[in-house]
Amino acid sequence: VCLSYGPLQNWEFLFYYGFCPQANPHDRLIINVDLPDDESTAEKEVVLQLQGIPTELALRPRGALPEASESWAAMRSLPPQLLRCFRVLLGQIQDLDVDAAPGEGGMLELDLQCLDATQ
Repeated sequence: VCLSYGPLQNWEFLFYYGFCPQANPHDRLIINVDLPDDESTAEKEVVLQLQGIPTELALRPRGALPEASESWAAMRSLPPQLLRCFRVLLGQIQDLDVDAAPGEGGMLELDLQCLDATQ
């Protein structure tokens, strides 16, 4: 006998069935990044749209089937789209290179600010 619950996230398992699997490749965390209410909001919104940078991102644990030792904390670095989004929100538009590799092209200080903003 094989029973399949389908591709559910852990909150769905808990809500509907009362348990959570320890390793779930379908689990994800949705992050909605709100734009700040200041004078540069419109400019930053335009840059996000022109660069195709989303403000809603889904984070997933590493690997198809994460090991028991892996969790959300094991992600260690920002996903590229989240880093690009934070660069626009935290940086100065005129000095911005959203596509630079992390820490390169004078982006190290801003990238460290972006990393700090996630904690």
